[in-house]
Amino acid sequence: MKRECAFASSARRAVGTALRAVLSKGDAIKRTAGSAVPACVVVQCALLFVAMCAQAAGPLTAEIRPLALRPRTGAPETLEVTLNWTGSGLLEGALELTFPSGDEGSPQYRSHDLALTGGAQNFRLLVPATSQDGGFTREVRARFVTTTDAIDLGRFDWGTRQGNERTFTICVSKPRLRGAAQDFALWQSLRIERFQPATTGYNNAGASTLPVHVETEEMPATALGYTPYDIVLLEGEGFTLLREKQLAALSKWVLAGGSVCLATSEPLDAAHRGFIEGLLAADVHEPPPAFDAEGRVAVKDKGGSLLARPGFGRLVVAAPGPQSNTEVETANWTRAVTHLWKFRRAQADAILEEGKWRWPTDRKDSYRRYNELQQQLANILAPKQVRILPYPIVLLVLAAFVVVIGPLDWIVLGRLRMRRLTWVTFPLAAVACTALTVFLAENYMGRSNHRSALTITDLGHDGRILRETRFEMLFPARNQDVTTDVRNALCVPMSVSYGVYYGNRPASASPPRYEGLFPTGYKVRQSLRQWTPQMNRLTSFDAGEDKSGMPWEKLDPQDLSVGNFRNRIGSNAGIELYVIRSGEILGLESGSLYGFILALCQSRDFRWPGIFTVIGPNGSANFEDLALVPVTFDPERVASAPPRLINSEPYTPEESEVNATIVVRREGENVHIYRRLYAP
Repeated sequence: MKRECAFASSARRAVGTALRAVLSKGDAIKRTAGSAVPACVVVQCALLFVAMCAQAAGPLTAEIRPLALRPRTGAPETLEVTLNWTGSGLLEGALELTFPSGDEGSPQYRSHDLALTGGAQNFRLLVPATSQDGGFTREVRARFVTTTDAIDLGRFDWGTRQGNERTFTICVSKPRLRGAAQDFALWQSLRIERFQPATTGYNNAGASTLPVHVETEEMPATALGYTPYDIVLLEGEGFTLLREKQLAALSKWVLAGGSVCLATSEPLDAAHRGFIEGLLAADVHEPPPAFDAEGRVAVKDKGGSLLARPGFGRLVVAAPGPQSNTEVETANWTRAVTHLWKFRRAQADAILEEGKWRWPTDRKDSYRRYNELQQQLANILAPKQVRILPYPIVLLVLAAFVVVIGPLDWIVLGRLRMRRLTWVTFPLAAVACTALTVFLAENYMGRSNHRSALTITDLGHDGRILRETRFEMLFPARNQDVTTDVRNALCVPMSVSYGVYYGNRPASASPPRYEGLFPTGYKVRQSLRQWTPQMNRLTSFDAGEDKSGMPWEKLDPQDLSVGNFRNRIGSNAGIELYVIRSGEILGLESGSLYGFILALCQSRDFRWPGIFTVIGPNGSANFEDLALVPVTFDPERVASAPPRLINSEPYTPEESEVNATIVVRREGENVHIYRRLYAP
């Protein structure tokens, strides 16, 4: 790590000054005594140099490095931090990280309160996603802030930022006494580059897969701690040594959309068998658990691996998994890898047949479609009482001002023979015009802050809430600092796309500031501009119990029709109902949010459309981890087409794994969307 310490630079200046003073003293002695510099002067210089070097190290030093060489695209990042306090007593304060310039959207982070005793202390921090675009080096500035002082810890170079290439990460659970080389063959077989064809331009961006070796006892104990990874690989003792709290967090992450590959042939205890059984029970196909009499995973009759879709995630259980490069190339293992990465069925078939996926040839401007989805969301959440000050009123005010300061001032003051008062009436007219304009603008745009939200609650086929995503819009009536308290959730700011009626000016005047223990409990502070909307996304895997009050047992998409759905929802009036039947999104009646629902539930990664059905949850400032089905028709129809009704013409979709019912309920200016999975 390259680090430039403030203590070192100041010490170098002090040492240089001291040496010059000592040497000048030696020159004076030499001139007067006519002999060489006395030995005492040399000793004094050496002692002074040693003292200054000791001072340069400082009583507090730090080493900060990311756990991954490059972070997963758009995801939070895990840092390893070592703080070495050599001073006396207890040092209390917080670690502050600043991700500097080049990109205005980089967040600033201030940790929870820390208490440092003597010696080195190691800990890990999960920090919000830093800006990853561009070709510049990634640097972070660090300092330790106390109640009375701020200790500069220097700069840390984390290598280069990501360009057009997308980075995927695989978390490898590694027992402490086992080397990383033993995991090489298996994690290498999961690399997505194995199946990537040649890139042909910006939209066909390249990919790189990086391993992150984490000691088994250091594996995250919270579900959000796994969001920096696309896949988690548990091999042998890397699985059997996991504690119950780690297993519970990992299970929650998988149900929310993560992918886990389990390769072990060792006997499993009740907790680890329960982990596998719980995930298999959450699969809509409900495959039976496979264990032999000694508790080992038994999958030989399944081609060597068991594939499941628990909740919104993916599970591969292999016993013991490929042991050589030859076994890696088998069709069964290739099918397991495409299952983990959630490749579309057509792409998985292409990989099995040709060894590579196929770049779609009929794609249009997917980036524009992505912006359209942002615009739809912004228009849904925009305050309804807000109106732009009409141009005729603006022109009328300006015309009145011109009349007052021109003809009226000339005529009235001329007749009164008091034109010298123009120096008074002109400023008064300007002030009055300004006050009138401000009054009219506030009357149209609003004098109070506006906050609205669109919440997406995803439920499994057993009715449990597996994840919840909340998009909040803040519309400030004044320039102000806004603080959002967040608990057990990822919070990231989103831009409001150009084309929405209020323009594309950045809402926040400065990067957001995260303060506290991210993501367990922290505050997000944002400096917002007047009448400029700010969108934030919050992602949580701890949503609690379902309070929708919907009779889900009566809303199986296979049984719903245009004629019976109103009777089944009972007193739940004022809602819109959609279903995903055999992979196609259908509306039961015309709804105002059909275009948004259609766009939201389909694949939206603007650089990788047509490759994956969805990616694992990352809580990033987009919608790519919220899809349920791949795009199945011309995306130009997303915003304009009327809902396809249940009793419409026959349709043969590309994929048929997903069946779901979608309920949209308006709650004042807020919107709540429930998406419940059902068995096919």
